[in-house]
Amino acid sequence: MMIRKFVWIAAAAGTIASVSYALAAQSAPTAQRASFTSAQAAQGRNVFYLRCAECHGADLQGVNAPALAGSERGNLDSQSPIAVESFIDAAMPIGNVGILSPDDLVNVTAFLMQQNGRSPGGAPLTLAAIKRDTAALSGGH
Repeated sequence: MMIRKFVWIAAAAGTIASVSYALAAQSAPTAQRASFTSAQAAQGRNVFYLRCAECHGADLQGVNAPALAGSERGNLDSQSPIAVESFIDAAMPIGNVGILSPDDLVNVTAFLMQQNGRSPGGAPLTLAAIKRDTAALSGGH
């Protein structure tokens, strides 16, 4: 009797979780791929070389920190722009967190998007656009 009650409760909880997930998926907005300009990526490259290349390498190959592009990049290309921007904002550069301005964060994110397979577009990248883009960095051109 106790086992049957447990099985029923577990099944009901699973059904509720499935329905909740389905409803959340229906109401969740569709991810929009953020656009960035070539100029933003170029500015991001300049900030990267000034603030990040010492550890991540001039070619993003990784020196004493993870590679950020190329075959050794780990899983950066599978991360979304918001995940990348949030991590940079919260933890980079090591020993000097907070030195990057909001524009620097946006531009470095644009640079990393470009280096991981996305192509520049006509609209400039904004923090709001980064927050809406949940696709992988390598997920679009």
